[in-house]
Amino acid sequence: LRPAVDLAVTAPPLAVVGQPVTVHVALKNPGAAEVRGVTLSSKIPDGLSHPRGPDLEAAVDVIPAGQTEAVPLVVTPTKAGVVRTVFR
Repeated sequence: LRPAVDLAVTAPPLAVVGQPVTVHVALKNPGAAEVRGVTLSSKIPDGLSHPRGPDLEAAVDVIPAGQTEAVPLVVTPTKAGVVRTVFR
């Protein structure tokens, strides 16, 4: 069995094209034991850019029991409109 990790994502409701914004990703370990070796991945959609390109991964070594690990993601809007991304 894999330990459960809760994912919460918050982003500004509005952004300006060309101005970086921070998307806040929170990984919470609701369990009674630490979780190790979590990899968060996302494909940045058309309409946003990131200096490392559209396919991103972030490794989180350890999330202690009952704790939350914050993973900020700074992206830049490249066009107007509603943009959504998926995290895995």
